[in-house]
Amino acid sequence: MKKPFLTLVVLLLTILTMVLFVSCQKEKTNETPTTQKDASPQEAINRLVEFKNQVESHRKNPSERTSEIIGLEDAVRDIENTFNATYSQPEVVCSATSEFEFSLYLTVDADNNVQLYDLLDLYDEAVASAREAYANDGFTNKVFRLLLVDADNPTNGVVRLRFKGRTGERSSEPQTPDHDTVSHWVPFHSGDNYHYDYGKCDGTGIDGADEKLTQYIQPYITSLLSTPPVGMRAIYINTIEIRLKGSDYQNDLFYSADVTSTCIDFINMNRLYNTEKTLITETLPEDPQGEVYGMTPTDISVQSDTNQSYISHDNYVTYAQRVIAYLNDVGDMEDLLNE
Repeated sequence: MKKPFLTLVVLLLTILTMVLFVSCQKEKTNETPTTQKDASPQEAINRLVEFKNQVESHRKNPSERTSEIIGLEDAVRDIENTFNATYSQPEVVCSATSEFEFSLYLTVDADNNVQLYDLLDLYDEAVASAREAYANDGFTNKVFRLLLVDADNPTNGVVRLRFKGRTGERSSEPQTPDHDTVSHWVPFHSGDNYHYDYGKCDGTGIDGADEKLTQYIQPYITSLLSTPPVGMRAIYINTIEIRLKGSDYQNDLFYSADVTSTCIDFINMNRLYNTEKTLITETLPEDPQGEVYGMTPTDISVQSDTNQSYISHDNYVTYAQRVIAYLNDVGDMEDLLNE
């Protein structure tokens, strides 16, 4: 008689343990990683305004020196966010884009802190270098799209900051239809068959499938952005660029194990247009476990990739936190060439 009773107790304890385990697993799965991008919009705006004020004060009194220090990670973020909030216009559709890169160097202490006055000097150096690249990008109706800043590991008390910018030619062509109807809109028609990397399949033209997809997906991304209320504007902070490899997303991006099959017909061009924009604007930003969860896509560059065993497209996509701010707080957008 004791054995059935003990068996029942063990069974009940096992079931209870399983329930608790499943509950804990569910709670763990639903947790969202805490990152810097989770700062509240108002905190982000306050930090941005504070740094802009420090920049202006330093420009008026460049010889003034204080003992204030700032951590390297915060310093990089302040440079990038302030520049983009001041000069960048990711909401403008461009017919062509160009990229530039440059490096600047910053002194750090043993704890990876930098002097605030050194950081403010470097910010103005970055603005000057970006302005020079922007002025010489070859475009007429210019748009500054974005600036990314990354820091190498410090060496002997010095850290290299790597700047990557993208500028563009403002498009005069009609934009993508409203996103209420865009799911039924196909940009490619009979004869719009492109090699994955260069020109049309009939041997004409220069733009390949990678450039044509960029040309149509970028306006779609922009069409999803709502217009801020009067007296406010959108700023884009904590920008990151991710690389989506065709070999990793074979159902969404172009991928072929046949390296001789370089032509993509118009039917598959339309398929790629739809799968790529869905991946970029819906799937990834809505994934709680992903690195761009809750962020807004702002820019895309589709680029061809050739491997010994396959050919594919890689998508370089920038995401940012989109914050709606009062003009009284952050001011109007400024033209980098007018300063």
